Amino acid sequence: LSDLAHVALDLSIFLTPVTVLLRAFSVIGRVLSMGADYIPDHAIRIDDLLFNSAMLAVYFLLLGKSVMPVIRGVFVKLSDVDEEIYELLFQPVGISRIQFKSIHAASIDYTDVDPNSNIFCEPHSPDNKNCDEKDSNGFCSSDYMYWLYMGDVETSFEGLPISYIERSNGRSIDDPAAMGLLGDIRFLNRLDKENNLPSLPNFNYPLPTYKTGSKGVKLLRINSDKILELMEHDDE
Repeated sequence: LSDLAHVALDLSIFLTPVTVLLRAFSVIGRVLSMGADYIPDHAIRIDDLLFNSAMLAVYFLLLGKSVMPVIRGVFVKLSDVDEEIYELLFQPVGISRIQFKSIHAASIDYTDVDPNSNIFCEPHSPDNKNCDEKDSNGFCSSDYMYWLYMGDVETSFEGLPISYIERSNGRSIDDPAAMGLLGDIRFLNRLDKENNLPSLPNFNYPLPTYKTGSKGVKLLRINSDKILELMEHDDE
C-alpha cells in the first residue's frame, strides 16, 4: 500500500496533466497512505491521523471543485438557441458538449438590450456617464464578455465609426465576418493590470465603444470571473 500511495501522490503528475485526475489520485494516494500506516499493527499515531485527515479533507475539497461543475452540467437542458450557440461559438474552438454545459450552468445567460444603448464605452468617452462600470446590467464592466446573437451593433473609437453589424441569428466564430466577443480586449486589459505584467507597465489596450443600433440586440453574456474559476479547476 505504501508503494501504491507513493505512486498516486508523487508520480501521478507524470502520468496525466488533467487537473481532475491529479486530484482524484491525490485522494486515493492519501487513503492508501493512511491504510499503510494502520493495517500492519491496527494502530495509527494521532499526529499522523490528524495530518492525513486534514490533507484528505483538502484534497476532497479540491476534487469537488473540479467535479461539481461537470455534475451540474449533466443536468443542464439546452434550448434550441443554446444548441445553435454551441455549434457556432464553442464547438469550433474545441470545447466539448459537456464542457459547454458546465460553462452554461456556471457563467452563461442572455440579455436583451434596448435600441441606441451603450454596451461598452471608451473610458474617457462623453457617453461614459451613461455607462457605469458598476451598473446592474454589468455593461462596460470587465466582469462580462458578450456575443451578438441577434440585432445590430455599432462600433466606434474616439467618435469615429468603425463598423456596423446586423444579425438575424449568430454567425460561426470561424467566419471571417464574425464579430467575435464584445469586451474581450477589455478583459485582457483587466488581466494585465491584475497580474501586474512587467512587460506592459504603461500599456492600455484600445477600448472601443459598442452601441446598439435602432433594433436593439439579444446578447449571450459570459461571466468572466466564473470562466476563470472554472479554468482554475479544469485546465482543459
